Amino acid sequence: MYDFKCARQRIEELKFMYRRNKKHHEKDGTWDWIIVGEIEELEKELEEAHKSRTTVRKDTVRMQTLLH
Repeated sequence: MYDFKCARQRIEELKFMYRRNKKHHEKDGTWDWIIVGEIEELEKELEEAHKSRTTVRKDTVRMQTLLH
């Protein structure tokens, strides 16, 4: 099962690192690309996990309805 809490926590940590570092570096793509990339990847994983979870939940409800 996907650990939603851990993923959200990691996204917040990365956003904090980004905000802290942008005060000291220019936004020219040389330092922030890896942080931004990881945030985007985690957000995509989170979205996909939510979709999968919703699909499973809907299928379970349908099966329960059919069985009753």
